Amino acid sequence: MQDRGCKIALLGLVLLAVSGCAIINTAIKEKRVTTGIFNDDLKVIRQKFAELKVGMTKEEVRNAGFSFENKNVQCLQGSQAMPYVIGDAKNNLDLSTPEKFESYAKMIASYEGCVFPHQDLRTEKARWFLSNDDGKTEGLELLFVVVFKDGRLFRNPEISGREREEVEREKSFGGNVLENLLGTAASMGRRFR
Repeated sequence: MQDRGCKIALLGLVLLAVSGCAIINTAIKEKRVTTGIFNDDLKVIRQKFAELKVGMTKEEVRNAGFSFENKNVQCLQGSQAMPYVIGDAKNNLDLSTPEKFESYAKMIASYEGCVFPHQDLRTEKARWFLSNDDGKTEGLELLFVVVFKDGRLFRNPEISGREREEVEREKSFGGNVLENLLGTAASMGRRFR
């Protein structure tokens, strides 16, 4: 009778290893970054951004429902706002005289860029693997950007970003099993000193 119980237990372990290890071995990381505007309803946010018009004051944009003080909203002044104003373009400016430098500094100081992020990502990776692992990241990664010049909406708001569906392959001899075992052993050694 005891022999039969051992066989059933062994069979259960084999079935768990064959069918359930993928579930046990999967690490899921979810990342959600939002601002709370319009209850984070993406459809409403897009619609409200489309309703903003060039020339509106920052106060009018705020009255339209965009809170610049909300969590994760980032407003940048002057040179820090330039990536949102002109993108990654490199300008060869003539700043050879103090007057030209002063003029450029005043022009840059008049800009403010505010970024409203919306990220909803899910990443799945194997906790342990022996030779390679295909991790998968899916979801939305968007930035809603408004740029002001002298306190007025400078141009139509932009929505940049993309829907991500990416597979990342990690390959190594021994995978991360040895790394995890050695890391665990090292931390256990430190714990018991």
